[in-house]
Amino acid sequence: MQESLKHVEQTKQIPTKGLALLVDVVINKFWDLMKLNLLILVSSIFVVSIPAAITAGCRIVIMMLRHEHYFVYSDYFYWFKKEFLRSLLVGVLFTIAMVLCSTASYLYLLYFGHSIFSLIFLTIGVLILALLIISLFHCYSMLAFVDLQFGSLLKNSWLLAMARFASNFVVLIIIVLFVALHIYLWPYSLFLVIIISLSIMLLLSTFVAYENIVMFVLKKEESEDGNDA
Repeated sequence: MQESLKHVEQTKQIPTKGLALLVDVVINKFWDLMKLNLLILVSSIFVVSIPAAITAGCRIVIMMLRHEHYFVYSDYFYWFKKEFLRSLLVGVLFTIAMVLCSTASYLYLLYFGHSIFSLIFLTIGVLILALLIISLFHCYSMLAFVDLQFGSLLKNSWLLAMARFASNFVVLIIIVLFVALHIYLWPYSLFLVIIISLSIMLLLSTFVAYENIVMFVLKKEESEDGNDA
């Protein structure tokens, strides 16, 4: 009886959302995050494998956030192979979109010079680029977490990016500053890149995407299943 009560108390103490969950994963899964970092680094040697590496990493991080049992190496490579093609397609589509957005913003800036129009178009371009990057976070996380058709995957990732844009944008800024700090400290930051930095950035992006997916996608599916029943 005492053991069961103790188990219930420990279960209640496990954080399931918010900043407490993020801190709990960093503290209790730090060694696994280091192993995940190495896996991402090694499997991203070829450019075409980077999207699949991100998706597989997202899967491991989501299992950490959900307090599910996992094997870092076997689960990582299972999802790496399973979602390789769809991850690559997502990466290609979003890369094209981001290049077009950046090019258009640059051309508007050249054409209008330092006028109010150039500032307006540049601001719009930056916001669209931010939405694309945030949407990409969600797309890779959904590839690793929910079973959706490819069209629904793209549509939901865009909607989720806009649904909670403020919190998504804050996380994006944190990641950008994190990257900027590594660039500023280069080559001294190389050690951190090899050890932990990649998985920390993936944890941050997947964390905000995971909470949005649970809030908007999974709850919607559960309510629809309840109505059908």
